[in-house]
Amino acid sequence: VCGAQPQMTPLDLLRLVARGMHEAALPASRSDLLADAMVEIIEKALVENARDGRRTVVVIDEAHMIDNPSVLEATRLLLNFQDAGGFRLTLLLLGHPELAARVAELKQLAQRIPITCRLEHFDRPDVEGYIQARLAVAGRPDPLFTKDALDTIHQHSGGIPRRINTLCDVSLAVGSAQGAA
Repeated sequence: VCGAQPQMTPLDLLRLVARGMHEAALPASRSDLLADAMVEIIEKALVENARDGRRTVVVIDEAHMIDNPSVLEATRLLLNFQDAGGFRLTLLLLGHPELAARVAELKQLAQRIPITCRLEHFDRPDVEGYIQARLAVAGRPDPLFTKDALDTIHQHSGGIPRRINTLCDVSLAVGSAQGAA
């Protein structure tokens, strides 16, 4: 997993992916990190993973922050790694809705992305289900929020998961500080 940055270059992207896929230390100096060398490191890791029966998934979070089309073009390079069984890696680009428009502008990249998904704002029942699922994962399957609290969280979050998380985190911290059960 790597997070996109607005001033990221194609080499920065390849370096982040290579670092995430290869345990060996990479040179600290950017001048020592040529794109060809990064591609070779990535390809070697993909071959090793395939040989060992492991699937490789590269997740680029906050991909909407990539404002340099050549960086998105570099993600296309990652999708060129194939063998007789198909793609050697799965690439997930996560970001705000404007990411879809940026990808669509790069026809070669858009053609290599077979599945796109857009997460809409949650309605009230979705908010409750989302909160309950997160509580269950945390080991608390019992409801901690009242119906009124869930209504308020839905209203103030606009159904956006990140805002829901923040409101729940703050509510739980305040409740804990006040000794709520």
